[in-house]
Amino acid sequence: IKNIVNPSITVWRKVTDINFIGENELRNNGLVVVSKEDMPDLNVKIKGTRNDLMNDMNRIFADINLTNITGPGTARVYPLINMPADIMLEKQKNSFVELQIEYAYSKEIPVRIVQINEDELKNKMVKSEGEFDTIRITGSKSDIEKAEKCIVNVDTSELSGSGYGIYSCEIVDADNSPIRENNTIYMEHTNMQIKNT
Repeated sequence: IKNIVNPSITVWRKVTDINFIGENELRNNGLVVVSKEDMPDLNVKIKGTRNDLMNDMNRIFADINLTNITGPGTARVYPLINMPADIMLEKQKNSFVELQIEYAYSKEIPVRIVQINEDELKNKMVKSEGEFDTIRITGSKSDIEKAEKCIVNVDTSELSGSGYGIYSCEIVDADNSPIRENNTIYMEHTNMQIKNT
């Protein structure tokens, strides 16, 4: 009866949750992984009951170990697929993938605090001061060259009075467009404490 109500099925699944192990150590050694978006899909053939697949499909992830990479160029790595206990891995389409490794570049970029929704203040002036004026970023040469500054948006409509707040930092290019997707940039600070008075 169980097999009829909740039968085992076999499906192909693209693994989208990928952990790059040792990426910080790689960066500390002056190297970065570039063009992660060009990495081939990690497709796996899995088997389990319909209920198990529906409940635990999102618990499938892959680990890619970068700790053996010692220099720039093309590095062949072997993804390790991690499965829930109630789902069986029957086949992995790509047993290895090749990553492009480049030397890492660093530079300091200025921090700019931008107040938004100032009309909500009703003619009351608010001064916002950050804890530092620049931040250091590290990444591939092409990404670092595009980065112009770090923007910290302070929503003044949410301020109830003087005090401190934690705000996120966003890197933008020369056109003030956020550099978000598929970049190699690492920021020494992703958040900043702002004093509003």
